[in-house]
Amino acid sequence: MNYVTAPASRGGDWWPASIHLIGKDILTTHSVYWPTMLKAAGLELPETIFGHGWWLMEDAKMSKSLGNVVKPLALADKYGVDAFRFFLVREMSLGMDASFSEAALVNRYNSELANDLATFTAGC
Repeated sequence: MNYVTAPASRGGDWWPASIHLIGKDILTTHSVYWPTMLKAAGLELPETIFGHGWWLMEDAKMSKSLGNVVKPLALADKYGVDAFRFFLVREMSLGMDASFSEAALVNRYNSELANDLATFTAGC
């Protein structure tokens, strides 16, 4: 009941969730079992469930246990939070996997945002 009790402790204005965004690896749990538990408890169901893909690093799922993760705050500090957000939103299509590299971030920024006005020099 962690999904309900945490939002309810903030005044109840976070539940019911109209959109439930989850990783594709837990789609069954959140689209079958979780709604069943909500229904049994007499609680409202999410209106929509989206399953997002994985971020890949060199064709492998990004994972703390593999150690192939990025430090998002460091990248936001280096390139700016807006440029970093733009890259993340633009690079991944909902439901599909996407590859991450700092070079791809720099290339997308330079080709789609800077557009000959300025360029990042990332040393990538």
